[in-house]
Amino acid sequence: MNNINIIIPALEKNKYSEYGDLVSFGETTLLEWKISQVKRVKGIKDIYVTSSSNLIKNLCKKNDIKFLQRKPKIALDKLHRILGKKFKNEYLLWVNPTAPFFAGKDIYDFIKKFKKNSRKNDSAVTCYREQEYFFYKNKSLNFDSSKNTVSRDKIKSLARITSGAYLIKGSLAYKNGILLGKKPYFYYTNWLQSLELKTTKQIHLFNGLLENYLKQE
Repeated sequence: MNNINIIIPALEKNKYSEYGDLVSFGETTLLEWKISQVKRVKGIKDIYVTSSSNLIKNLCKKNDIKFLQRKPKIALDKLHRILGKKFKNEYLLWVNPTAPFFAGKDIYDFIKKFKKNSRKNDSAVTCYREQEYFFYKNKSLNFDSSKNTVSRDKIKSLARITSGAYLIKGSLAYKNGILLGKKPYFYYTNWLQSLELKTTKQIHLFNGLLENYLKQE
């Protein structure tokens, strides 16, 4: 499976920063951090950044990364279908700059695990186990709330999809307009790998975590 193309979606401005994926992260930007991570992944056919920003386009030239122009504010299902059509006979590996602690080695392991399970799974996605008390419409999901108190370590964990990575055949993304098939392989991450930048307040928090992360690396 050497026909995997990495796709990095990028915005010049978004809900967590007026600088979008170009916000400062350590001594670089969030986007360039993700680019540096995916460049370390072995066995990849190509790396692309898709954006409507000319500023990001120029950054890609600087980093020797291929660029795919897209329309501003395009719906995700439409973007997935466009990319799926372009890479119909290949695989799309979608990775988000907003998951900076899902590193190159993690992405490589993610691919390797999917390859081992590709006969029974048609796609792959990163997840995090949440062993907490969950309710939906006032009904408990992973424990029986009608019984006596259930210890947290005895309740069933639920899988929360994270923004670390998605892997799917282009033809399937084109057909469904989504990066998940009917039989996805769930790749479970640790807490740090699962973190996703969602709000302005988290930018400073993530930069603080970065210092300790680099020490561990």
